[in-house]
Formats: sequence, C-alpha cells, structure tokens
Amino acid sequence: MGSIPTKEILQPTIVDPASFIVWKDGAFEIWTKGWARLYPEDDSSRTLLEQVQNSYYLVSLVDNDYIKGDLLTVFNEV
Repeated sequence: MGSIPTKEILQPTIVDPASFIVWKDGAFEIWTKGWARLYPEDDSSRTLLEQVQNSYYLVSLVDNDYIKGDLLTVFNEV
C-alpha cells in the first residue's frame, strides 16, 4: 500500500457499537473514580465531575461521506 503525494489519504472509519459501550463506561468511570477522587467531597470540581457523569450522554457521530460530508450541518438545522 502506498500514497500519492498530491492526493488525500482516504480511509473509512469503522464504528463498533460494542466497543463504544465499553469505551463509554470506561470514560465515565475515569471521571468519577479517578479524577473526582482527587478533590475533597465538598469541592466544586468534584461536584461538577459527578454531575457530568450522572446527567450527560456520550455519543459517537460518524459522517459516512468522509470526502464531502459536513456533520456540523445537522446541528445548524435545528
């Protein structure tokens, strides 16, 4: 496999839902069991990390048109 100097290297993004679930759980766990524990229980930073873990959603957005796609237009249309 090689590349052409004047051409963009194109490769698809593979998204595996099962891997995302594991990664998501790990990310939230790091926030609460790792970072949050660095702060005292009444610290605002710890409170923020705990609030994020309890009320935010982690999503994966993929634009399958990786050549001419513009994923951000989805948010501008709302």
